[in-house]
Amino acid sequence: MVVSLVPLLVIIGVVVMLIRRRQPREDGHPTSDVGLGTIRRLFLYGIGLLALIFSGVGLSLLLGGLIDSFGGATVISESDTELAFALAFSIVGLPAWLIAALLAQRSLASAREAEVGSEVRRLYLNLARGIALMVVAVNAITVLQFVLRISDFDGRAVGWLAVWLAIWLLHDLIVRGEHRTPATAWLDHLYLGFASVVGLLFLLSGLGAGLGSVLSAAYDGLFRSTLVHGDWSRGLREAGAPALVGAMVWGVHWLLRLRREPRSEAIWQVVVFLFGVLPGVAMTLIPAAIGLHMLLDWWIGNPVGGAASHFAGLPGALSVALLGLGVWGYFRSLLWEGRAEHVARSDAERVYRYLVTAAGLLVLTGGIVAGLALAVEAGAPEDGGLIRSSGWWREQLVLTLTLVMVGAPVWAWFWFGVQRITALDPAERVALPRRTYLFAIFGAATVTLLVNLTIVLFRFFDALLGDGLTRELLVDVRWSVAFVLAAGIVAGYHWVVLREDQAAAPAEALARRRRRRTVVLVVPPGGDGLAAAFVDLEGTRIRVWRRAGVAAVAPWSEQQLAGLRSLVAGSEDDCLLLVDEHGNAQLVPLLAGAAEL
Repeated sequence: MVVSLVPLLVIIGVVVMLIRRRQPREDGHPTSDVGLGTIRRLFLYGIGLLALIFSGVGLSLLLGGLIDSFGGATVISESDTELAFALAFSIVGLPAWLIAALLAQRSLASAREAEVGSEVRRLYLNLARGIALMVVAVNAITVLQFVLRISDFDGRAVGWLAVWLAIWLLHDLIVRGEHRTPATAWLDHLYLGFASVVGLLFLLSGLGAGLGSVLSAAYDGLFRSTLVHGDWSRGLREAGAPALVGAMVWGVHWLLRLRREPRSEAIWQVVVFLFGVLPGVAMTLIPAAIGLHMLLDWWIGNPVGGAASHFAGLPGALSVALLGLGVWGYFRSLLWEGRAEHVARSDAERVYRYLVTAAGLLVLTGGIVAGLALAVEAGAPEDGGLIRSSGWWREQLVLTLTLVMVGAPVWAWFWFGVQRITALDPAERVALPRRTYLFAIFGAATVTLLVNLTIVLFRFFDALLGDGLTRELLVDVRWSVAFVLAAGIVAGYHWVVLREDQAAAPAEALARRRRRRTVVLVVPPGGDGLAAAFVDLEGTRIRVWRRAGVAAVAPWSEQQLAGLRSLVAGSEDDCLLLVDEHGNAQLVPLLAGAAEL
C-alpha cells in the first residue's frame, strides 16, 4: 500500500509544479508562496494525505473487529497479525494527521486568503474526498447486501464504511465552508466530475443487472423449459445494492452540485459528452447491432439449436439498450434545457453531433470493410489449393448487413444534419469541433490506408519474387485490400469536405481563429465567477483582476451574465471590461498587440 502511494505523490508534485509555472497569475489572487509557501505546503499536505490513509485503514480495522466481536467473532481475525497491523497504522497515522491538520489550521488562521486560494490545499481536500468516496461506495454495497439478505453480516465492512464516511463528511464540510476561487474551482469540478461518473457507473451496473435478471427470467418462462429456474428476485436484490449506492453518489454530486454549475465549465462538458452522451450512444448501438445480428443470423446464417437457445442473449442486450436510450436521452435533454435557459450551447451541440456522427461512421466503415473483404474472397474461384465449405459466406454477409444497417442511418442522419446547418451558417465551417472531427477522421483513414497498402504491396512483391502469384494470396490479403478501399473512400470524401470548408469559410472567421484575442475583466471582490461566462468563447483568452476599494458584488444572475457575454462577444478585438459593484459594465477596446506591451 505504501509503495503504491509513491506514484500518487509524484503525480501530485508534478501537477502542482506545473501549476506554479503559470506566470504571471491571471486571477488576481495572492501567489501560493504567501502563507506556508509552496514547498512547505506541498510537504505538509502530502504527509497529511499519507497519514490520513494510514489512520483510516487502522481505525477501520479496529472498529470492524470491535463490531465483529459483538457477533461472537474473534476481534479482527483469528490471527494477531491483523490486529498488530491495525494498531500500528492507527498509532502512526492518527497523530501524524492531527499534527498536519493543526499546522494547516494555524496557517489558515494567519493567512486565510492565501491558504484558501492554494491549489495544493484544495488538491489535498479533493483527493481525500475522492479516496474516501470510493471506500464508502464499495463497503456500502457490502453492507446493503447484508440488509437485502444477499450475504452474511460482515462487521469489517461496517467499520470501513463508518470511518471513511466520517472522513468524507469532514473534508466535504471543509470544502463547502471555504469560498471557491478561480485558481481552485477546477479542482472542485474535477472531484465532482469524478464522483458523478463513479455514481453513474454504479447506478447503471445495478440497473442493468436488475433489468437483465427480470427480462431473462421472463424470457425463460415464456420460451424455454428448463429443469432449474433462476431466482430472479435474488438477482434483483443483488442488483439493488450497487443501484442504491450509485443513485446516492450520483444524486449528491451530479444532480445537486455539478449539474448546477455553469455549462461552459470544461468538467461539466466532459461528464456530459464523454461519460454521458458517448456511453449512451454505445450502449444503444452495440445491443441494437447484437440483436440485429441474431435476427439476420437466424435467417441467413447457420444457427445451431432452436430459436429459444439462439435468441437467449436477447434479454441482456435489450436491458443494456434500454439503459442506453435512457442515458442518451437524459444527457441530450440537457442541451435543450440549456438552450431554454438562454445559455450558449452551440459548442456543446456541435460536440454532441460530431461524437454521434463519428460513432455511426465507424460502424458503417466496419460494414463496408467486411463487405469488400467478402467480395474479394468471392472473386477468388476455387482450385486445388483453395477449399471452401458449404455456406462459407453466410456469417460474413450477416456481419456486413448488421454493421451497415446500424451505422448508415446514424451517420447519415447526423452528418447531413450538420451539413445543413453549415450551409445556413458559413461560420460553422471554422468551428473547432467540426475541424477536429474532420481532421481526426481524415488522419485516421489516411494512416489506415498507408499501413494496409504497405501490407498489400509487401505480400504482392514477396509472392512475385518467390513462388509467384496465387489465388490463395488474394484470399490472404482480402482484409488489407478491403481496408485500403474503404479508407480511401473515407479519406477522399473528408478531404473534399475540408477543401470546401477552406474555400467557403468567411475570411474574418479564419482571421479570428488564427489570432487569439485577450479580454481583461476587472471585477469587484466576489465577482471572480464572471469569467465562467466567457471561457467557451472561441479564440479568446480571459484574464481576471479584482478591483480594490469597492464593495463586494452580489452573485450574478443569468440575465446579467448573458448581457455581459453579448457585450464581449460583439467585440472582435482585445478589450478591457470594467465592472462595478452594481453590475454596470464598460467595454474599452484595445489596440492589437496591447496585451503584450
